[in-house]
Amino acid sequence: MYGHLLELINTKERIIIDIIKEGQSYLEDLGIPRKIAVYATSIVFRYLQFGKIPQNFMNYFVSALYIAQRHPLAFPLHQKKSKFCNLYPIQESSLEYCVTDIVRKLSFTKIYDDKNYPYFLDPLDIGYKLLKNLVERECQEALVNFFNYHQSINAQILSEKLTTISVLDMNIYPEELMRQIYEVIFKLVSEELKEYNGYVKLQQKYFI
Repeated sequence: MYGHLLELINTKERIIIDIIKEGQSYLEDLGIPRKIAVYATSIVFRYLQFGKIPQNFMNYFVSALYIAQRHPLAFPLHQKKSKFCNLYPIQESSLEYCVTDIVRKLSFTKIYDDKNYPYFLDPLDIGYKLLKNLVERECQEALVNFFNYHQSINAQILSEKLTTISVLDMNIYPEELMRQIYEVIFKLVSEELKEYNGYVKLQQKYFI
């Protein structure tokens, strides 16, 4: 039984390796720069770890390319989906389906610029990791100050401070996306401050 299961696992791994090789060659044959093709391929590789191999996996490579090209650092990239689909062999409906599926399974964060064009924050991207580390560190410091010195925490003010640091001081993301990055940071800060918010609610209910 275990031998058969191991054989199935090894078979799937071999299939995935073949798909990855074929997909990257496919993207490079389309004239995609190698660096972008490798990144798009890595997105598909991560996606394939989640379960079944899609029937039309080339659509996923093209969709991963769409995501890879729309990193926030690519701003401004004001290209309509229809134009992208004219450049590469995929229908708009298929692109929308595959992108949504990839973003959901890999926990990408999707933001829109002021002209409503999308960009994708990769949770494994070094810039996003720096952003999360900054939020975690500052929130932990704020919580320590609250519990030790009773300094209240304002999530909005803290988020504004962290947005300024990450965008203007550290240059992690373009200044033109500052409002959108603030919204991402505010969500991260709110998540980090769940313990604080819960304590404040409890305090208001029983001690005030």
